[in-house]
Parts: sequence; C-alpha cells; structure tokens
Amino acid sequence: VFLVSGNARPDWPSGPFTAGSVRAAYNGQSNAGRIARDLRRGDVHPPLYFWGLAFWRRFAGNTLFRLRLFSVVTTLGALMLLTSIAWAMGLDPVLPVLFALLSYGFAYTGVIARDFALANLFVLGGIRLLIAAERRDHAGLALLAGAALGAASFTNYLAAFTSVAGLAWIGLFALRRPKL
Repeated sequence: VFLVSGNARPDWPSGPFTAGSVRAAYNGQSNAGRIARDLRRGDVHPPLYFWGLAFWRRFAGNTLFRLRLFSVVTTLGALMLLTSIAWAMGLDPVLPVLFALLSYGFAYTGVIARDFALANLFVLGGIRLLIAAERRDHAGLALLAGAALGAASFTNYLAAFTSVAGLAWIGLFALRRPKL
C-alpha cells in the first residue's frame, strides 16, 4: 500500500499508533518508474503486481478494502481459468475449484492485497493457453502462453516453480495423448 502511494518506507512511529494516524502515508500516488526504483532500493519483489495495483487505485480508490478488491478480482479470474482448464481436460471443475478455494495459498491471497493472486491468474492463463496451443498446434498461442507465464514470474518470483510444473504437466499429457 505504501509503495504504490509513493511512500515506500514511511517513518514508523516509535509507540502505539492507530491506522488512521498513518492514513496520510498511503493516500498519495506513484508511477511505474518510481515503483520500480523503490523496489530496487528496498524490496525483493518484481514490479508487475505493484504497477497493476497502482493502476487499480486510480479508478477504485485508496482504501484498503478497495485495494484488496484487486486481489479478489484477479482470484475470480483465476477460478474461471481453473474451471476452463478442467473442462478442457475433460474433468468436472467442482473438485479442482473446491481444492483451490480450500487452499490457504490460493484463498488467503485472494482476499488480501498480495501479488500471489495476480501471479495465479497469469499462471493459470498461461496453462490454459498451453492447452489450447498444444491441441491446435498453434505457435502463436504458445507464445502468448509463454508471455503469460513470464508475466507471472514478473509478478512474483515463486511463480516460476508453478510455471515449470505446468509446462512439464502439459508435456507429459501431450506424450500420453494418442496421435491421430
């Protein structure tokens, strides 16, 4: 919240404080260049989530509730992609969606302002595009899938592990599929 307000490292009070007393520190606006610079200086996260959140703030507002809606919206998109992936694989989507909703790493990050929710959206979008590319033998879709998986890693470094696993799974599934 502070990073996208242009106040990445505010001076913290030395004693107890209320949320209202620090509200002014997160009411500002930042831009992509400043966010990237502030991240290089004092953080380890890649910038894509913060750029998206800064854009979201411009039309949704500055309250913490409204900022959290960014993660809720991206999580809903990820659930739609998960449903689409299940259908594409010939599965009933109820169990995968329930598993995701009961997963701490998916559900918890879907309701707080965190970069994992956007990374999940990009990973699942990349996997859905890989499925479509493999089934249609379409190089353009494969490139879009790679861009989505790259965007996931540019959102959160840990998404690289999921992206590699997704690519491996798609590869194994393609090997098992009978050739026509």
